[in-house]
Amino acid sequence: GHWDCHQLSLSVTQCASNHPLVRRIRRDCSDSFGAFERCLRERPRSSAQCGPQASQFLLCAQNVTQSSTRGAPEGAAPEGTAPGE
Repeated sequence: GHWDCHQLSLSVTQCASNHPLVRRIRRDCSDSFGAFERCLRERPRSSAQCGPQASQFLLCAQNVTQSSTRGAPEGAAPEGTAPGE
């Protein structure tokens, strides 16, 4: 099935503000996320064509998630983020 790209970008934006891991994904995957957002802007009526960009971004996000869960105990704040930030 096709991604609902608009929903995906909305939920990413909403959680990014309060989730350190998502902030890290946005930083580390900003290139692929930027390409995805650009695709959505250029094709507002055919967001299904942005599937490859969405996949790139999700692949990157997955790598960030896996590397961070390997490196830090569950629930620990990633390095460089103050609690309550």
